[in-house]
Amino acid sequence: NTTTFLCPNLLDRNREVFVALGGDMGTVQLFGHYVATQMYNDYTGRFAKQPFEAFWLIGDISYSTLDPPKLNFEFFWDMFFRQEQPLVQHIPLLASFGNHDYAGGDAGAFINRFRMPQGGHGLANFYWSYTHGPIKYVSMCTEQGLERTMCYFAPGSRQFKWLVKELSSIN
Repeated sequence: NTTTFLCPNLLDRNREVFVALGGDMGTVQLFGHYVATQMYNDYTGRFAKQPFEAFWLIGDISYSTLDPPKLNFEFFWDMFFRQEQPLVQHIPLLASFGNHDYAGGDAGAFINRFRMPQGGHGLANFYWSYTHGPIKYVSMCTEQGLERTMCYFAPGSRQFKWLVKELSSIN
């Protein structure tokens, strides 16, 4: 089974960009499969003339645990990606870390499933930036209660210095 998608022109800074955003989606426990179906229908239906160019998951992705830091139920991650496949086999997927992406004392399920456009900037997918046409997306990790080292963002921290550098690159 082969799937393909076209990469949008990321360098053209004089055009509109259409990106779908989703967060706290989950699978059956939050009815995320209904949201996934509607997003795919929007992509192929009413927005087909100007479809989404990317899908950004803004945290709390699969809800593999409902009460961190309890066990991480991997089958929820598998279910989540099966429900998203109709859409994300056509467009790039971006992901930001959320508190429900952390379980059992670590964020391994999140870290091992995503490779964000870090370009040497981010750290283990917890924070990253990405330029798409005229837009610079910046994803930070604010879950320092769960990941103290990677998600620490106070002035002077590694993430704070990275953020200042990223924002200073914008005109």
